Amino acid sequence: MTTTPIPNNETAPEAAPSTPEDVASSTTIAASEVPDHPFARIGEDGTVYVKDGDEERVIGGFPEGIPASPYALYERRYADLAATIKLFEDRLASLSPRDIDQTLATLREQVASPNVIGDIPALRERVAAVEKAAEERKEVAREERKAAKAQALAERTAVVERAEAIVAQDPAKTHWKQSGQTLRDLLEEWKTLQRRGPRLEKAVEDELWKRFSSARTQFDRHRRQFFSQLDQAQSEAKRVKEALIAEAEALSSSEDWSRTSGAYRELMNRWKAAPRASRKEDDALWARFRAAQQVFFDARRAKDEATDAEYRENLVAKEAILVDAEAILPVTDIERAKAQLRQIQDRWEEVGRVPSSDLHRVEGRLRAVEAAVREAEEKEWRRTNPETRARAAGMVGQLEEQIAQLERSLADAESKGDEKAAQSVREALETSGRGSRRSPRPWSDMRLHVIPSPFYAANGLVLVPSGAGTALVVDPSAGIQHLIREVLEREGVAVGAVLLTHGHPDHVWDAAEVSTWGPDGATVPVYVPGPDMYRMDDPASFLPMPVPDFVGEWVKPADLREVPSDSFEVCPGVWLRMVPAPGHTEGSAVFLGGEPARYPGQQPVLLRIR
Repeated sequence: MTTTPIPNNETAPEAAPSTPEDVASSTTIAASEVPDHPFARIGEDGTVYVKDGDEERVIGGFPEGIPASPYALYERRYADLAATIKLFEDRLASLSPRDIDQTLATLREQVASPNVIGDIPALRERVAAVEKAAEERKEVAREERKAAKAQALAERTAVVERAEAIVAQDPAKTHWKQSGQTLRDLLEEWKTLQRRGPRLEKAVEDELWKRFSSARTQFDRHRRQFFSQLDQAQSEAKRVKEALIAEAEALSSSEDWSRTSGAYRELMNRWKAAPRASRKEDDALWARFRAAQQVFFDARRAKDEATDAEYRENLVAKEAILVDAEAILPVTDIERAKAQLRQIQDRWEEVGRVPSSDLHRVEGRLRAVEAAVREAEEKEWRRTNPETRARAAGMVGQLEEQIAQLERSLADAESKGDEKAAQSVREALETSGRGSRRSPRPWSDMRLHVIPSPFYAANGLVLVPSGAGTALVVDPSAGIQHLIREVLEREGVAVGAVLLTHGHPDHVWDAAEVSTWGPDGATVPVYVPGPDMYRMDDPASFLPMPVPDFVGEWVKPADLREVPSDSFEVCPGVWLRMVPAPGHTEGSAVFLGGEPARYPGQQPVLLRIR
C-alpha cells in the first residue's frame, strides 16, 4: 500500500532560519530582553533550555546573538511534530497494520527527546493514546483482511463453479457459441479478481485455478467431439435425403396418377423422419426434392384440368337437377316426394361425373335432400306405428289409473283427518306428474332436425323445445345455412344459442353467421368446449388439406364462450351437461340433455355428434 510520507519535525520550513548561525545574522537582542516562556528559557550565553516535564534540557543555542524572536524556530518545530501526530490520528482508519507500525515507530522516536519548545509531555500522551487506537485499528484491519480474503475466495470459487456448470451441460443441448463466450468472460473476471482482490493462500489459489483450467479444457474437448459427431450425422442425413431425391426424380415422369401420388406421400413421410443435414445443405436438398414432386403434380393437375373441362356440361346438368330436387322440400306428401326423388336419382346417375372441384358441393346438396326425405319418412313412421301408439296408450292408461287411485287415497285421508297421510299422498301425486300440478318437461317433446352438410358429410342439428320461441343449433357446418333457416322458419323460432361439440372446421364453419339469427336479429352466444377454444382462431389451419371452394372465408363468432363444467341452460328450455370425451380433438365431448335436479324423474338424453 502506498502512503504519504509524514513530515519530520527536525525539518524546518524553507522560509525560517534552520541554524543558530542563520539567526545570528538577523536582528539580535540582549539576554535580559528575552521574554519569559512557560516551556523554555535562554541563558546569558544564548543557550536554549526546554522544560520537559520535571527536567530541563538543552536543545540549542545562539552563540552569535539572541534573535528578536528566539523561540519561534523551536515552536515551529513543535507545531510540525504536533501536525504529524494529528495527521496520523486522522489517517489511522485507512492505514494498513504495516503502515501503522512504521509510523508509530517514527513518532515514538520523534517524541523521545525532541528539540522543540512546547508541551512535550502532552505530545507523548497523544502518541500513547494513538498507540491504543492503533492497536484497535490493527485488529479491525486484520478482520477486514480476513473477510476480504473470504470474499475473494467465494468470488473465485463462484467463477470456477459456473465454468464447471457449463461443462456439465448435455452436449446435445449446449449453445456452443454462447457458452464459449461465457467461459471467456469468466476468464477475464478471474484476472480482474486476481488483480483487484487480496492474495489467497498459494495452495488454495492453485487448486481453484487447476479446477478452472480443467473446466475450460473439458469444454474444448466436448465441443470438438460434438461437432465431429454432428458432421457425421449430417453427412448421413445428406446421403439418406439424396437417396429419397433419386426416388422422387424417378417417379416424376409417371402417369400412374393414383399409385404415384401414394408413393410421393410415403416419400414425404420418410423425408420428415430423416435426420437433418446442415441448414444450407438441407434447404438445397429440400428444393431438389420439392422440384421432383412438382413435376409430377403439375402434370397431374394439367390432366385433371383437361378432364374437368370435359365435365363442365355435366355440372350444368346436375345443378339443374338440384333445383328440381330442392323443390321437393319441405316434404308434405311422403309417397310423392319419394317417387320424385327416385326419378331425380336416376337422372343424376345418367349425367355422369362432374369436375372434382365441384364434386363435394353438388353431392352434398343432393345428400341433404335425401336426408330430409328420409327424416320425414321416419317421422311419419314413428307417428303411425301401431305398436308405438298402443304402447303410449297403455302407458297413459296406467298413469291415469295410478293418479285416480292416489286421488281416492287423498280424499280418504282428508276425510279421516289424517294430515300426515294426506301430505304423503300429495307428494306422490306431485311425483307422478299430474298435469294440473306440474308444467311439461322440456325434453318430453323435443323436435330434432338433422341436416347433413356437404362439408365432409358432417351433420348439423336444430333442437326445438316444446313451446319455446328459440331453438338450439348444434354444429352449423358450411353449405347448410339455407336449410337451417328453413327449419327455423317452419318451426317459427329464432336461434337461442349455438353449441359446437368440438373444434373441427366442418362442425363450426357457419357458427358466426347462424349466431346472428337470434330474436329480433340479436347475436346469441356460441359455446365450445374449453380445450378446443384455441382452434376457433383459424379452424382450417389444423386441416391437412385446403377447405373446399364453396366453404368461403372463416369468420370467428362475436360472442364465443366456453361450455360450463356443470349443467346449464344453453337456451330457454334446453338444459345440457358436458361430458368430456377427448380423442377426436382435445375438446371433443358428448352432452347429456335435461336437468334431473330441475325435472325429477326425467331420463337424460345423450347428445353426440359425429
